Amino acid sequence: MTDVGATLRPGGLGRIEQAWHYRGFGMTLRSDMPIAELTPGTIADPGQVDVEIVRRNGLRPANGVSGAVDYDFRSEPRGTDRFHWRDVGSFAVVRDDRIEYEPNDDVGPDLLSLPLLGTVMAVLLHRRGRMVLHGSAVGMAGRAVVFVGDKGAGKSTTAAALAAAGRDVLTDDIVALGQSSDGGVRLLPGHAQVKLSQAATDHLNLTEARILARPYAGYEKQRHVFDSAFDTDPMEVSDIFILARGTLGIEALRGTEALKAVMRYAYLSRFGPRLY
Repeated sequence: MTDVGATLRPGGLGRIEQAWHYRGFGMTLRSDMPIAELTPGTIADPGQVDVEIVRRNGLRPANGVSGAVDYDFRSEPRGTDRFHWRDVGSFAVVRDDRIEYEPNDDVGPDLLSLPLLGTVMAVLLHRRGRMVLHGSAVGMAGRAVVFVGDKGAGKSTTAAALAAAGRDVLTDDIVALGQSSDGGVRLLPGHAQVKLSQAATDHLNLTEARILARPYAGYEKQRHVFDSAFDTDPMEVSDIFILARGTLGIEALRGTEALKAVMRYAYLSRFGPRLY
């Protein structure tokens, strides 16, 4: 759904001339830029919005990100987390209900959505009390199956292969987990997208998905979005698989051993004590 009109921000922090509403990660989001990967949502009451995504000038450092650093993160004592990507722009997570951004010149939504739906969203979800893992998930028999692992282990490729076999992709990159009233673990579906190498794209031939334009010329992966009906309701998690290169086989982990293994792939581990 698209709302056209002016919406004044609390505290006078900017205006939205055109708003897009989405559902994802267990939240309703209102953004002043389109986000092609997310599922459009319908908003009857402005009070239903959980998170606002708003452009705000003045976020970028005056001198840019120094030296040869591609990325910088800073957590401020007053509760704002700031991110700067040299080739993209800047973001700020303000409280747990607002994301602000300022792109570099000539940077559009296709490129901005990469860090927004990755690191920035992971930090916001963590602030909202969610366990956030770096992985992918698909729906199987009415429950969610999660895949985590190191870079290149095949998380997205595994999810895409299962999608080619008729399963539903529930999220890629950000796996947001919450607790149900009965103490179980539930996945908060993010978006029906996978990012694949060209080799995986050619091999899997995902005819049910459309491919988004590359956000910049040297971007190595293809972003596949499945346009079939996407259920954003929380889903019980049946299994979490840790993918690793090596001899084919499955080893069951339980108790503390399983918890330690999964926590290795928490997004929070990328920031450590700098975050909270």
